[in-house]
Amino acid sequence: MQYFIYTTCGTSTFTNPARKDPELNDLIIKNSNARNEDELLPGAKEKIDAHYDSLIEEWQNYSIADARAKSAELNSLLSWQEKNKIPASECLCFLLHTDTVLGANAASLVEEWLTHHGYMSVQLQKIDSLSTSSLENFEKGLASLAEWAFANIPSPEQRSSNEKYVFNVAGGFKSVSGFMQILGQFLADETIYLFEGHSEILSMPHLPVRWEEIETIRQNFNDYRRVSLGIPPKNPERLNSLWVRNGQFTPWGQIAWESAKQELYGEKVHTFVCDLVREGEKFRKSVEGLDAFRKKIVNERIDDLCAFFLSGKVKNIRRLDYKLVKGNHPWSNECDAWADGSAMRLFCNEKGNGVVVECLGNALH
Repeated sequence: MQYFIYTTCGTSTFTNPARKDPELNDLIIKNSNARNEDELLPGAKEKIDAHYDSLIEEWQNYSIADARAKSAELNSLLSWQEKNKIPASECLCFLLHTDTVLGANAASLVEEWLTHHGYMSVQLQKIDSLSTSSLENFEKGLASLAEWAFANIPSPEQRSSNEKYVFNVAGGFKSVSGFMQILGQFLADETIYLFEGHSEILSMPHLPVRWEEIETIRQNFNDYRRVSLGIPPKNPERLNSLWVRNGQFTPWGQIAWESAKQELYGEKVHTFVCDLVREGEKFRKSVEGLDAFRKKIVNERIDDLCAFFLSGKVKNIRRLDYKLVKGNHPWSNECDAWADGSAMRLFCNEKGNGVVVECLGNALH
């Protein structure tokens, strides 16, 4: 069995030790929402780096009891691993941290201890825009978290029988933990947290949740899809105001969209909604007969292609791999559709500042 554990990670492992030094503590508070070194106040980087270096040295020598006492994230994670007798080789932990220097440092301390002591493999995952600098940024961060989760965690129907997905919500901001519990009802096999003040694990199993508002999204599908791509909707007054605000998804709208998209993208290959990406004459014929899973992939790849051209050809993510066609062919460019089974590509011709998707076809080998 392979376990994927998604752990919300706060900043207390990094910030709490600074309370012993009033000057350092004040400096950390003033820089709590700096997203990178350039946003740190003058002179702050050296002191924050020195604080991090001293903590790394301490953490490497912490026993399991020390680590549990210092970190709610580790206390719950290690309690879960110990209770279920899961070997390190079967665990991959994602530490989900804020879009701040302090969040990255705190998560790095937890990562360092876990890897140094060989408890499990770890990956750090920054959640874009997630900070407490403003309510607007915090909501953007939660929406980013939902988008990332649905994009990177397979739905229960798609995952392998020898995989298990666990949400560990004992650490981090309480509002983020609460949001993760809601996400867990769509994506997690199990959501865990600690019984208050103890090391006993409380577990919430996956429930068969269905977002009933899917019909609302279906009725205005193209405009919700436009919002997901950052394109202004044509009829914003028809969209749920709790889901879309100022042309962007709220955290709840992001969950509604991502959940509904799993089903709606599998129903058919939808009409394109981005003016920069258009259908060729033979495209519809080339996608006839696809099963629901392949239809979903084609729709997702069209979204990726839209995002690529909307970004000025900057956002060429790995699964898209947009590139020139080699050799003498009727297309100028291609991008990946899928690589499993018979590898398929979307073949395109660029026109002006956009592209025409001519057809879905076999990879050119």
